[in-house]
Amino acid sequence: MERQYLEEDYLYEDEDAMSCLRELRSKIDYAKKNGNIEKALFLYMDYVRCDVFRLYCKNAIAILPEFMDLLDRHPEYYDHRINVMIGYKWVLPGIDGYLWYSLDDLAGFYRQYHYLCLKYGYSLRTYYQFLWTFLRDHKSLQEKFGLSAEEAHKLYKLEIKDRLSDSDSIEDDGEVSYYLMVDNDPEKAISIIQPSFDGIKKGREIPHHSYFLFAKYYYKHKLLEPMITNAKQSLKLYDRDFPDYRTYISIRSYLFLFLSFRYPQKSIRIFKKILPYAPESQSLFVRMIFYRSAYKLFVQLERIGYNELYLDLPSKLSETRLTGNGKYTVAELKELFYTKAKYLADKFDERDGEPSHNDNLNEILVLKE
Repeated sequence: MERQYLEEDYLYEDEDAMSCLRELRSKIDYAKKNGNIEKALFLYMDYVRCDVFRLYCKNAIAILPEFMDLLDRHPEYYDHRINVMIGYKWVLPGIDGYLWYSLDDLAGFYRQYHYLCLKYGYSLRTYYQFLWTFLRDHKSLQEKFGLSAEEAHKLYKLEIKDRLSDSDSIEDDGEVSYYLMVDNDPEKAISIIQPSFDGIKKGREIPHHSYFLFAKYYYKHKLLEPMITNAKQSLKLYDRDFPDYRTYISIRSYLFLFLSFRYPQKSIRIFKKILPYAPESQSLFVRMIFYRSAYKLFVQLERIGYNELYLDLPSKLSETRLTGNGKYTVAELKELFYTKAKYLADKFDERDGEPSHNDNLNEILVLKE
């Protein structure tokens, strides 16, 4: 499972969401004080949902043990265990995008989820589903878990589906990610997702995200035509169903980079639509993806002869040395976004103990017509 669903709503500091959390916290305390346990359990779920999808998971992670403790002390409401598990399931795939957790913290969250699946009688399918992606991105932890990404994926396939499992279309999308990014088998990936491409299977953002995965795969393999075809289809679907550019920032950031190899003006327009929102994202991972894609966009623009660009830079990006009053050289914008991306890449690489984010930042691919 990828991080994308944590971008369904706004990941920047939302004062209304913070006010909502304070109100929910007060209601939870009141319900517990007055013995209305089931109402408190429902309110805990509302609290977790609000924080995950409108803020940044940190409050949800802090309150989930309290949620679980109340449930454990009131076994008459045992049916609510599915909500505890969904809460943990929501936070698990996205927590590595927040640098306040160490790599040991992240591993601990996965072990906790494994423990809870067994404790509450659920299949380990979602645990291994999340784990193979986590181990793919954090190879240094494979020894600690005693599994490779490939082995975790095999175990995922052996586990039965249950109430905690994702829909068929989301699981298919995860399989596309595996067969493209781990197994390097695009034919297998296409065979899995074809029913979604044909409209037989549907999901909230499937096949939108699947087209994105194929575009990403073809970009890495320097295959221009299929990259452009899939990027255009992905963007078309995201724009149709999620027109607010405060959402799906990291995916759209990849897409404007991919499209820049044939449609530079369109890429610039997409970049400008995201620009006011990305620096406010509470997910530093999302910010890094945007800054990195922007840097590579400007590398591409410079390569094809763009020298200047008119931009309204947000205050978080304004630099005193950039004195163009809205008109900037591509060279100085390239330097600005490289600096921003590298700062975060250094932070993530330091936490992860491997240079993967800097390697990605410094990898400049040239795709020719």
